[in-house]
Amino acid sequence: MSGPDAETTASAKRQSVRGAVLEYLAVRKPAVVGRGELLEIRRHVLSQVKRPKAPSDSYLLSILLETSAEVDRAIGGLPVDLRTKIPVGDLAACKQSLVELARQYCSTTDPSRASDVRRAVRRTKDHLGLALRRASSPNKLSAQREAFRWLTAWLENPTVFEAWVEVREQSRARQAGSRDGAPDPATGS
Repeated sequence: MSGPDAETTASAKRQSVRGAVLEYLAVRKPAVVGRGELLEIRRHVLSQVKRPKAPSDSYLLSILLETSAEVDRAIGGLPVDLRTKIPVGDLAACKQSLVELARQYCSTTDPSRASDVRRAVRRTKDHLGLALRRASSPNKLSAQREAFRWLTAWLENPTVFEAWVEVREQSRARQAGSRDGAPDPATGS
């Protein structure tokens, strides 16, 4: 069989891992994805996607965390409100989010919430680290490196992050001014 119908049938059989996970969630609608449910998702993916190896737990988890599905903390889940909280593509928005998360982290009395906030920042840093290896645009690379530094500083000490990022931005502004020929207010040169 050849022609458009054969191509449509063949592409339907080559469903992506992401597509199979989303299909599983749409059909089964699990209340919470835990270890058992993750195993069932893997089985579903293997039955739907023709690939030599089963997808890793971390890959399945990354797909799950892009959805609104509740994912158990025991397998690396994060509350929905923390999943896309840190926009690393925009430094101003990144700063605002990290300052807000630092305040939340420092003021919470719930240890599991503090842990969730910290894991959200760690997850963002890990993903950004991978993106930095693939970045090609010098402007984008520079902004991503700066966001990576911010995430690192946040993880080292969230209680001083807000003050640290203000000093960091002032320092960067002075450096940019001195490169443009403007005198550095700190040194006068």
